Formats: sequence, structure tokens, C-alpha cells
Amino acid sequence: RIKMDLAKIRKEIDATDDQILSLFLKRMELCVGVAKYKKENNMQVFQGKREQEILERIKNESPDDLAEGAGQLFTCIMDISKCLQQRILSDAPVPHFESPKTQSVRIACPGTKGSNTEEASVKLFPDSEIDFYPDFSDVFEAVENGSADYGVLPIENSTAGDIRQTYDLLAKYNFYICKRTQIKINHCLAAKPGADIKTIYSHEQALKQCFGFLK
Repeated sequence: RIKMDLAKIRKEIDATDDQILSLFLKRMELCVGVAKYKKENNMQVFQGKREQEILERIKNESPDDLAEGAGQLFTCIMDISKCLQQRILSDAPVPHFESPKTQSVRIACPGTKGSNTEEASVKLFPDSEIDFYPDFSDVFEAVENGSADYGVLPIENSTAGDIRQTYDLLAKYNFYICKRTQIKINHCLAAKPGADIKTIYSHEQALKQCFGFLK
């Protein structure tokens, strides 16, 4: 009786998976139309406000114990959508998606030890070896030539929007996003005591992220 019930449940799961797949493919078809519109109107792929609205709606419509999981599912779907849209905007071939390994792999990331990207790398790929590279392009080259299994780079910011260089390199190397995480970024304005601040030197993204404070 139990085995028969389990077989019946699994059959229903298979049928549900087929429906999910069909809806996923339909969503990707719709995303092609979105990408064409963005290309014609010179719009960025990443639309933070729109994504936030989708995630909030999904979580609000989900049971409390499944809200976070539903949010992660749709975050993944939107990541695939953004990658597909970026390929269309750059006229690159549509990528082949695979699930990444997360253990005992070699990771390439820009910057130095203690950077935000290292924090993201450790979160995404625990117990893996991390190599640091001076430029974003060096990270892509390391993955291209086999020196690294995966590259971890920033791709968008909730306040500054797309990091265009990463998208451009994704298109150039025909790579795709296979895993993603979010980390909280905190900046500080450092100066000597009593300094009369006239000019601020920082990374482009840090300046964009702190624009509201600096203006």
C-alpha cells in the first residue's frame, strides 16, 4: 500500500515537473521579447526595482515556511533570464547551462584577500582554493585556460545597477552565470583627523553605491 502510494505521488511529481518545465520555457520565450525591447530602447538588462517587485510578490503569495525557498527559485530563474537577455543584447550564442560543483574546486576572483569578492567566493564555494587576479578580464582568462574552475565577480548592485564590464566579458568569452549569492556591502570614508575634504578617491562602484551620501 505504501509503495503504491509512493509510486502514485512520484507520478504526480513527474507530471508537475513537466508543467514547470513547460512554463519555464514559456518564460524564457517571453524574456526574448523583453531583451529585444531593451535592445531597441537602449535599456540595461538588470532592472532592480522590477526584480524586487517580483520577489516580494512571490514571497508574499507563498506560505511562510516556503517563502525563502520560493524567492531563491525565482532569483535563479531571473539570473538565467538576465544571462539570456545579455546574450541577445550582445548578439552572442545562447549558452548551455549546467549545475556547478561547489566543493573542492579552484576559484578565480578579482582583488585581494579580504575583499567583498572573496567573501562571496567563500559563501558560494566553501572549502575551495581561491586565486586572486588584478583585473576582471584576468578572471575570465583563468577560467578560459583552465587555471580555475569558476570565476566569481560582482555583476549588479542594488543601488548602482549593472556592473557593465562583467556583462561585456560574459559575452566576449561566451560564459554564463551558473550560481549567485548576495552580500551586504559597507563602506567608510577614511581621512586624517581635521582633514578638509575636497576630493574623494575610490573605486567607481563604491562611488556609485555611496552617491546619495556623497552628494
